[in-house]
Amino acid sequence: MIQNALTALIPCRDGSLRIKNKNTRPFGPNGESLLEIKLRQLSKLDFVSEIILSTNDDQCIAIAEATLGDRVSIDHRPSNLCTNSTNLTDLIEHMGLITRTEFFLWTHVTSPFFGSQQYSTAFQAFSSHMTDAEPSLVAAEQIQDFVYFKGRPVNFGADNCYWPQTQDLEPLYRVTSGAFFGKTDLLVRKKNRVSERPVFFPVEGPSAIDIDWPQDFDNATD
Repeated sequence: MIQNALTALIPCRDGSLRIKNKNTRPFGPNGESLLEIKLRQLSKLDFVSEIILSTNDDQCIAIAEATLGDRVSIDHRPSNLCTNSTNLTDLIEHMGLITRTEFFLWTHVTSPFFGSQQYSTAFQAFSSHMTDAEPSLVAAEQIQDFVYFKGRPVNFGADNCYWPQTQDLEPLYRVTSGAFFGKTDLLVRKKNRVSERPVFFPVEGPSAIDIDWPQDFDNATD
């Protein structure tokens, strides 16, 4: 284990159900794929010691090698971790086992607008927590609106004030695919990307967009 170093992890398997060839199809005005965009963003980060692409997709491998050459390490992910029924916790453990540095940055190509500047700012925030017992930071969009779950109010509805002012609501946080920072042993020991008390790195606007559905892909490329 290399101390005080950080590896960027990109899981990127073949077989997306919602958006065919999501990781490799042209995206945006320059025709770059989501994977190529993400690799270029990560390559600009001086705090990243290694970039690992974990994939079973030959086209992803070809794009990675053409974009960064030997600056990216390829993990030929086992087939049992590449199915639609794969338990995410098993993949998380696998990613921890192949990481050689003390810290990790887990990110996804589906956050193309969470770029180099956002990663650097998030890392600065994470750096102040590196000596915590279980350091953990996750990119999240703050939601401060009236929210229901299964027909019941989540963050409002108190007897003394059923409808408080919006600014007085308890904020909720939607985790995005932009960034998960943590200590590598968390991935293996708890099979999780976040600790029990993560620090939330606030994102909004384009930085909070995740490309998960066809309409997301189309809207983001308009």
